[in-house]
Amino acid sequence: MRHALIAAAALGILMAIPAVSADAAGVARYDSAVYSNYVRQLAGEVDSLSRSATGDGSLVPQFLEFGQAPGTAGLAAADQALVRAMARTYDLFRALGGSTDRRGVVERDGGRVYVGLDGEGGRWFADSAAAAAFLLSELVENSAEIPDSVRDTVAEAIASPGCGVSCVAEVAYRELIKLVAFVPRGTTVTLTLAAAGYSGDAGGPVVEVPGDLIVRTVTYVDASTIRAEITIPGSVPTGRVVLSAFNAGQAFRPVENFAIEIVDVVERLDTEQSVAVLAGTGTIEPVIDDHAADAANATGLSGSATGRIESSGDVDTFRIQVDAPATLSISTSGSADVRLTLRDGEGNILAADDDSGTWYNASLSRVVAVGAYYVDVAHCCGGTGTYTVSAAQQ
Repeated sequence: MRHALIAAAALGILMAIPAVSADAAGVARYDSAVYSNYVRQLAGEVDSLSRSATGDGSLVPQFLEFGQAPGTAGLAAADQALVRAMARTYDLFRALGGSTDRRGVVERDGGRVYVGLDGEGGRWFADSAAAAAFLLSELVENSAEIPDSVRDTVAEAIASPGCGVSCVAEVAYRELIKLVAFVPRGTTVTLTLAAAGYSGDAGGPVVEVPGDLIVRTVTYVDASTIRAEITIPGSVPTGRVVLSAFNAGQAFRPVENFAIEIVDVVERLDTEQSVAVLAGTGTIEPVIDDHAADAANATGLSGSATGRIESSGDVDTFRIQVDAPATLSISTSGSADVRLTLRDGEGNILAADDDSGTWYNASLSRVVAVGAYYVDVAHCCGGTGTYTVSAAQQ
C-alpha cells in the first residue's frame, strides 16, 4: 500500500483539469482520459469468456438475474463460459451505474448464440462476443435510469462494425459518468453538477444518492447548473457510486448521472487520473494497512480472518502452519472480488484462484506436507473492499 498521502482537508487540492470550472469545494467535469480500471477489467473478462464459449452443440434457454450468480452445474465447459460471459455482462452494466429488474436469456443452437431480455425479444449471433455486446446495449436501452442521449450514443456504437463489448462499455461509461471526483468518507461536500435541462419550476431539481449518503441541500443555479451538498458517512463502503439528478415530478428519466469515488484517504493522483479532489469538512487520516504483504510479517491464519484491500495493488499475506500432512482448503467470502495465491515457505506458487468460490469469491485446495504456507489475498481488478478468508485442514 502506498503511503504518499495528501491531507486533502488541510491542503484543499484541486488537480489541474482542462476546461473545468471550480468552486471552493472543488469541481471537475468528466475527463475522457479517465476510464475505470474495473470497468476495463470486466469488459476484458467478458471478451475472454466469450472466446472460451465456442461450441457447436445446443443449450436450452438459460436465464440471468441482475446481481445473482448464474447456475452452470451440469453444463459443458463451453456452455458454462457462455453463461458466465453473459452474467459478467450484467456485472459490467452494474459497474457502469445501471440497474434493472429485466431477466436476460441466452441459448445456443448449432454454434449460433441467442441473447435478449425477457419481453423484448433478442437476436441470433454467429459468436458469443457479438451477443455480449448486444446484451450490454439492450440493458442500456431498456434502463429507466439512463438518459435518452446515452441510449442514442450506445445505439450508434453497437451499429458500428467491430464495436464489441469493450467498445460499447467505453462509450457508455463516457456518456453515463459526467463527473468523477475523489471524496473521503466522513465528510460533507458541495458538488456542482453541470448538465443541460435543469428546471427551477415546481420544487426544482432533486438529487438521488445510493445507500446511506445524505443529500443536505440542492440549489438551482440555472438551467445548466445545480449545487448539491452531500454528506458521506464514515461507515459507508469505499468505491464508486452514481448520483442521479432529476427535475421534480420527472422521476423516470434523470437529467444526468454523475459519479464520485468514495475513499478512505486521498492519494496523489497520476496524470491520467486528472480529477478533482474534494476536501469536504472532515479531517483526513492515513489508513494503516491491516495485513502486511510479505512472509516475514504475515498474519497468522487459523480458521478465518477479516481483511481490507485498502488501495489498488494492496496485497494481504497470511501464514498457515500445517503440523501433519493434510488437504489445505482456502476460500474467501464477502462482496470484494478477490483472488488467492498459495505459496510454500520458499515462495513457490502451489495454487491460485480467482472466481471458483461463491459468486466471484475465490476457493482453492491443495494436498500439502508439514510446514509453513502463505496465502496472498488481492483484488482481482485493481479495486478495494473488505473480505473474509478461511482455511481448513483435513
